[in-house]
Amino acid sequence: PGGEANAITPDGRFVTGWARYINGQEHAFLWDAQSGQMQDLGTLSGGSGTSIAYDISADGSIVVGESNAHAFLWDSQTGQMQNLDTVGTSSAAYGVSPDGQFVVGWIRGFHVSAARAFIYAGGQMQDLDEGDSLTWHSFAYSVSNGGFSIVGRTDTSSGGTPIANATVWGSSGGKTYLGSLGGDWSEALDVSADGQYIVGFSNTPNERHAVLWGGLMLDLNVAYDSLLNGSLLIEARAISPDGRYIVGYGNNAATNRIEAFWLDRGGSTGIEQPEFLPKSVHLYQNFPNPFNPTTTIEFSLPHVSRITLHVYDVAGRKVKTLVNGTFPAGTHTVQWDGTNEAGEPVTSGVYLYRLTSGNYTAVRKMLLVR
Repeated sequence: PGGEANAITPDGRFVTGWARYINGQEHAFLWDAQSGQMQDLGTLSGGSGTSIAYDISADGSIVVGESNAHAFLWDSQTGQMQNLDTVGTSSAAYGVSPDGQFVVGWIRGFHVSAARAFIYAGGQMQDLDEGDSLTWHSFAYSVSNGGFSIVGRTDTSSGGTPIANATVWGSSGGKTYLGSLGGDWSEALDVSADGQYIVGFSNTPNERHAVLWGGLMLDLNVAYDSLLNGSLLIEARAISPDGRYIVGYGNNAATNRIEAFWLDRGGSTGIEQPEFLPKSVHLYQNFPNPFNPTTTIEFSLPHVSRITLHVYDVAGRKVKTLVNGTFPAGTHTVQWDGTNEAGEPVTSGVYLYRLTSGNYTAVRKMLLVR
């Protein structure tokens, strides 16, 4: 016998994970603290094989995970485990939104043999990196309420060297790399219910540090250095739905052991909290400018917002839609590769890009020189 508890509801009533039974089988379970009962959730093969539960909705009605190398969703209303993977050779569901409406994870099958991050909602599974030729592997770990913020990791390369990038995707397309502390590996592991705060880790050139993103990247070892006394916070693994509490693991200098940590950001530490988020919507000048053929457009949002970002020619004709969806608070970047909606290269010249978010509209010029 053995097992792991991987997720808990905010009220502490339901816990999910996996348990090893006397016969050696490993199955996902749901434990109800109120009744003291543990329920075997079975497998996608009617009980044979294995299953692991990774996450649970806020009310405990939806459990997601992996069974026999395929992503599953278990619904308390039916008591059945559903296979979410109808197109891939292997997959796993790592996260479900607190409201139970959105499931995220990874699947092999969308893009040759690579693992690609997915979001599942309304009976449909979507490749979060569809059309992105620069991404090889990607993994989605957690999703906010409403599916506004999906966090995980995207693997790219630089000069043939693999780089893992902490990533946040919007529910309707577009993604942002969250940056690093100078190393070649970072991952975003969890997100608050409103999508404003993200936790994970980033490598420095020498070691791994726990980080918090909230529009800017914050090294928790810097923000809370007075608490550490030579200890190191290595990975921030989860954040509470309200964004106040962070848990993870690190090296305890007093014992010289790897131990779990629990961090309260609510002010009891006496540490002044940084101002993470932008104060207003803002559209920045693209860079580089002039450019050929690709340029980057940056914008910032003070809160979760639905936006559109279009490119026009000087005659006012729409050339391409770059963004049409919901993004979390923070600063984001998108790229334009100098093509129209059909994917055809456009001619040299001046182009306009317009951002609209609620009552805010901004237009800037850029110059394509081929």
